[in-house]
Amino acid sequence: GSLSGGEARRVALARALATEPALLLLDEPMSGLDVAAVALVRASLQAARASLPAPCVLVAHDPLDAIALGDRALVLEAGRAVQVGALLEVQERPKTPWTARLFGKSLLEGALEARGGALGLAIAGAFVPIEARAPLGTGDRARVALGPRALALADGEGPAGRTITARLARAQLMGEAAQLILESPVALVLEVPAARLFRGDLAP
Repeated sequence: GSLSGGEARRVALARALATEPALLLLDEPMSGLDVAAVALVRASLQAARASLPAPCVLVAHDPLDAIALGDRALVLEAGRAVQVGALLEVQERPKTPWTARLFGKSLLEGALEARGGALGLAIAGAFVPIEARAPLGTGDRARVALGPRALALADGEGPAGRTITARLARAQLMGEAAQLILESPVALVLEVPAARLFRGDLAP
């Protein structure tokens, strides 16, 4: 009764490992823990995983848990498996906008166009040039995942043909940075310095 939530979770993990299981199922092992306890439990799980011969299945809503502890990922969206594969592959090449958002990325889809000798996607009036890893041509469909730092916040109109005007759905602080979630006309995730939120010119 005197154990903290983090201590109790680590004792439960030790009890599970002591039986030398053939399979270890971890269902939301970090849920309900404070920040310090999450770090301790995550470190304990990383150490246990390294020495455990049995396979481990982790159920998590926080992508940080999957990144810290997983090798492969199965992404469920609305009860349907939408992507499965090596964790790094799923993270870098998400197949649905929801999976992209889960890992803090934006997923742009559309037909390829050629402008000024460059191949790219025309999205909401802007042209996003891409470097294709496979042979692609004008008219082919393509999907591009962008990290939150691949986009910049333009004051005013920005460079001609490279600006998307979008509605800010919400902004969330993440340490020294702030994430802006844009929902219209396309879903985008943008990262800006946290100080930008306190200037008062950005609000949903």
